[in-house]
Amino acid sequence: MRCPQFSPDRQLWNRILPRRRPCGREGIFLDAGHAEYQPVRNIRAASIVGALLVCVFAAGATWLSLRDEQARQLKSLTALAEIGAQSLDGYLLSLQSAMQLMSGEILDRDDRFDQARAESVVRRLKAAYPELRIVTLARLDGTIIAASEPSAAGPLASMARQSTFVAAREDRIASGNRNLTIGRAFFGPLSGEWVMPLGYGVWDAQGQLAYILGAGLQVSKPQGIWKDAPLPARAALGLARDDGYLLVRYPLPAHVSLQEIYGKPASGAMGMFALANNRPEKGHFAGRSKITGDETVFVYRRLADFPLTFYVANPASNLLTEWWGRVWPAWLLLLLLVLVGYYAYLWALGRQSAWERERAQQIRMLEAANQALEDFAYTVAHDLKSPVRAIDGHAGIAMQSFAGELTDGLRHRLTQIRRSAARMGELIDDLLEFSRYSRTILAKREVDMGALLREVIADAVPADGGIDLRIDALPACEADPGLMRVVWTALISNAVKYSANEKAPAIEAGFAGGKYFVRDNGVGFDMAHSEKLFGVFSRLHGADEFEGTGAGLAIARRILERHGGTISAEAAPGRGATFRFTVGAPDVFPKTES
Repeated sequence: MRCPQFSPDRQLWNRILPRRRPCGREGIFLDAGHAEYQPVRNIRAASIVGALLVCVFAAGATWLSLRDEQARQLKSLTALAEIGAQSLDGYLLSLQSAMQLMSGEILDRDDRFDQARAESVVRRLKAAYPELRIVTLARLDGTIIAASEPSAAGPLASMARQSTFVAAREDRIASGNRNLTIGRAFFGPLSGEWVMPLGYGVWDAQGQLAYILGAGLQVSKPQGIWKDAPLPARAALGLARDDGYLLVRYPLPAHVSLQEIYGKPASGAMGMFALANNRPEKGHFAGRSKITGDETVFVYRRLADFPLTFYVANPASNLLTEWWGRVWPAWLLLLLLVLVGYYAYLWALGRQSAWERERAQQIRMLEAANQALEDFAYTVAHDLKSPVRAIDGHAGIAMQSFAGELTDGLRHRLTQIRRSAARMGELIDDLLEFSRYSRTILAKREVDMGALLREVIADAVPADGGIDLRIDALPACEADPGLMRVVWTALISNAVKYSANEKAPAIEAGFAGGKYFVRDNGVGFDMAHSEKLFGVFSRLHGADEFEGTGAGLAIARRILERHGGTISAEAAPGRGATFRFTVGAPDVFPKTES
């Protein structure tokens, strides 16, 4: 009889199900030939992880490259500060030596002063150091008595009101300082420009200060030397006194007057740092420049022989500028890789969506096909029972009604008809049973497998069969107890049946290696035909050897697959068989009973 809602088409099933394999826990079958259409899982999660890794890598690389660039710039600026400080120190020492040598000629052995000799000294000193704007000789009261360049305006001016002259004079008188002194920069009345005042004392034979030999060093002199220094953009070089006054700065800012730079004590980062830290010898720090207003890195070095500090001021923005100039090709490559990865992600996401839609459509088709197959099998089996019963009944009636008239041959044929009808009925019943267990809704709970097995043995194993039974400890599991009973019944009955002909039949059940097992010492089978073992109505032994239809193991496999488990067998002809199965994930330390 044909099921009204389904028409079997062998070519259709061969096309859809060339090789069937179980998928999931509800008996749905998928086409093994479509395995290549399985979608790439977790693309979004993988992309997020990949993006995070790229961000972490980029952040780490940025931090490391910035740190390396900072160290490189700091090393370069430190070298520049060292060279600048040493060159200035050497230049001032040479001036000090020259002024010391020439100052000894101003007074004779009797401490007598000669005007012509004094004027010769200042002119020769000026000729030896032409960068000195003017060289003078002054009395202690500040009156200039000799100058390398006479004043065109009349008598020579007095230094009495110059604070730097007065401070240097008082220091020499009080401490006996016989070194070159560098005063605060000022606008020279004779030179008409900003100069650094240099002074050296002239001492008489009794060790008393008699005169002061002075010179005005143009502040542009160091600037001319520094202009060839390898300065970064917007960086500056400077020379500062211990009291915070700047003596020289290069380059000079266009928006700030020289009076603001040289005429006032520096209240910027360099001056405040030096005063607050007791004029450290060398080092670096970060602060805001008063002149430019930028966050700046200051690298400084104190002169070895004079109370002056040479420094290099580099804007912090130069760090990023120099760093970017070095790393932008790598960042461009990284950006290209990110864009390629992003478009690859979009492509993969689109492919995944297409795969998912195709897979969902295939699953729906396969679910419908499986359901149609099950409905067809159930309908056919159910409808076949009536005609099979009728055949058996009519054959029986014929044997009773015509018992005296039947020949032996006819009686044998009618008996064969009844046996075949009975076997057909068994096959139909097993087919209905197989379909029923495929449809049954699972009602899972914790199952005591030891207690369940004892109940099955009490029903399936003859008490007087002489079978040696050994039941090991069995862990509990989460399963449908009714269906687990069917599994144990199939395996135990199978073991009893195929070991019945042995002289000392033995059956063992237990749990080992994460699997339940049933072992017997029966006839066994050839593993070359093991693929037929779990097929519906597939038998490895003839019906005349052992009774049954061969549906028990197929039903057991279907039940275990629906529980997410597996079943396998190992055997050899004449050496028994062992069946092992799993039911999901058993307890790690379950309660067991023997």
